[in-house]
Amino acid sequence: MGALRFVPSWHPLLNKTIHELGLAIEDVTMAPTGKGDTLYYLRGKHMSYSELPVKAPYNIPENYRIDYDTLNWQIYMNFTTESSRSETLTSENKQYIKSLDGVDLYMQSWDIFSGKFLDKETTAYIEDAAGYDDGFAGTSAAQYVPRSKQSEWNSARFKTITKGFQALPTTMLEQFLNESVKHRFYRNHHLRSIKRNQNGMYLITFQPTETVAGITSDVQGSAARTMCARKVLLAVPKLALENIDWDVLNNDRIRDILTKSLVSIHGTKMFFGYDKIWWRNIEKSSSSIVSDTHLRATYDFVNLQSKTTPKAVYMIAYPDLSNEYWRLAQASGNPVPGVGDKSLEMTNTSVNIARNYLSQIFNVSMDDIPSPTSAVMSIWDQYPIGAAWYAWAPGYKMEEVESTMLRPSTTEEVYIISNTFNRNSGWTEGALEVVEKVLKLI
Repeated sequence: MGALRFVPSWHPLLNKTIHELGLAIEDVTMAPTGKGDTLYYLRGKHMSYSELPVKAPYNIPENYRIDYDTLNWQIYMNFTTESSRSETLTSENKQYIKSLDGVDLYMQSWDIFSGKFLDKETTAYIEDAAGYDDGFAGTSAAQYVPRSKQSEWNSARFKTITKGFQALPTTMLEQFLNESVKHRFYRNHHLRSIKRNQNGMYLITFQPTETVAGITSDVQGSAARTMCARKVLLAVPKLALENIDWDVLNNDRIRDILTKSLVSIHGTKMFFGYDKIWWRNIEKSSSSIVSDTHLRATYDFVNLQSKTTPKAVYMIAYPDLSNEYWRLAQASGNPVPGVGDKSLEMTNTSVNIARNYLSQIFNVSMDDIPSPTSAVMSIWDQYPIGAAWYAWAPGYKMEEVESTMLRPSTTEEVYIISNTFNRNSGWTEGALEVVEKVLKLI
């Protein structure tokens, strides 16, 4: 339900860690379909990727009716001024690229950038056909800077851990505990406060908690526990950090960075289980589908197919920022079979809404979309995680934010080692990069 894939050449630290832990990896592959072309369903119209320029139901200028990735690159080239522009921009100089009015992209949002240089219909077309919303939702325009024609992404060979990505943290934890009898790991302890005593030691207070049906709450009647430490390493996401009682986090500059420099992306994943792979027999079926419905992205991964039975799991939806819609859908109806984890449970209301969207996308009747034998959904929006990943807000320089938040106070031995403030915050690689940087500081 969480991390799905990585690219060894993009994620060298992660790749090295996986191999050093002895974890097997395998290819993440899409199901073979017809021409292998992505299906788009936008404003009630069906088209393939190659048909977008001609069939996209948007009133855009004729000179924009070109290959979608080429259009993105052309907009960047036409409306930004950067002498060192090239098709292989480094992450270090992306945020310094200026728009034609001379304003650095990181200082303005995509809304402002598109409002200056694009018409409303072209903007809607670019956003709808993207499949994901995080690059447009109040984020810095630097977030939008495209790879040239997406060639790097399209040619990437994605890998995954055979046992699932959860095997990475659990194996690392096992190694940590086996390394010394002094090592301890405590589950369900909510960090409440960090205080420093006169001896320079840190008093760290935890409240014991319990998790029931995916909801974590304080253990009633259980007293808080305090531990002592010389140094503190916080592998804590943004929302949880905001709620820690530590005076450094109340510093005006640090509080501003903590609460405003990032946009929390509330990713959602929805999977339906079936006894047979019915969808590949649908005429319009494709391994990759983009729609402007609340499903947004639909994927048919071969990896989610049983090797011994006809059973398979279909990734029905992968939207970001649509969590409020699905939360409302989940509030009505009755539970349907899942996987025994109440936190992933879906209702028949949300299942039927998803089936209805599929019927529109495939251009078939609702009766042709069978009810799943099981269904699960996860939405990353609740405390303490709060987000699936983060996007950069306008007005903040990425490298300055990261260097500041690694060690928010130069007089304190408290370090933040989550990937929250790393430019790779959407990937596990970002967390490992931050660990390496902090190790050099301590």
